[in-house]
Amino acid sequence: MKYPYKTKHNKQEAKEITAHLTNIFKNIPGVIGISFGGGIGREFFDDYSDVDVFVWVKDEATKKKVEKLYPKEDYSIKGYELDWRPMDYQEGLKQKVPSDFWNDQARLDFKLSLITHDPQNLIEKLRKRVVFMSEKEKEERMKKEFDFMRWFINYTLDAWLKRDSLPHALQAYFSALDHLLYWLYVKNGKFIPWPDKWKFLWLETGEIPESKYYQEIAELYLVRELSANKLKVDFPPETADKGKKYWKNVPELKQRKA
Repeated sequence: MKYPYKTKHNKQEAKEITAHLTNIFKNIPGVIGISFGGGIGREFFDDYSDVDVFVWVKDEATKKKVEKLYPKEDYSIKGYELDWRPMDYQEGLKQKVPSDFWNDQARLDFKLSLITHDPQNLIEKLRKRVVFMSEKEKEERMKKEFDFMRWFINYTLDAWLKRDSLPHALQAYFSALDHLLYWLYVKNGKFIPWPDKWKFLWLETGEIPESKYYQEIAELYLVRELSANKLKVDFPPETADKGKKYWKNVPELKQRKA
């Protein structure tokens, strides 16, 4: 991927770090693989990156052994923060995809990760299974993101504007934009990146056709005037007002006999 940022990709340092850490972990009995996520996996490792290492172990017993050797505390390497995680291969194998274990961020990180040690090809096989997005999953997720976007635009934003609370209205506006962005990603078979850090990843790197509209989409996020006029949009009449006028026509929930 090509990145549009001004900082430099420290390729040589990334190479030295991966070689050094791979040699440290790979010789521990029970370790079956080493992979690197984050900036090293994405191939954009600058001065503000940290080092994310995944140490794949064969079982829970090995995981405990590795954790005892290297207790979870602050580590660094060549001036970079080091975040290493033992990954139970058997646990990853049995978890459903998608799931809380294999959420979008975990699947994306795994897809982009650099595998430096995998003598039995187990980690690569697991990766191929985990990062596959079926057409059924894509369709379900597109509908979910579209419904969220419509909810925030057609109801929540309008409600807060009528309540005259611009901060809440602005939040609804951004939420609608986020779900539009996520819909575009899923439509193109892409996992949703880390929202708090890499929200615009696929647009900025030109990985989806809609990247050509990146500047226009970015402008929507750059709200230069916080006012009702700026946030006001045209609402479809059937969904624009779901206050009491709307809900009074909906049947009330009544107790039913068991």
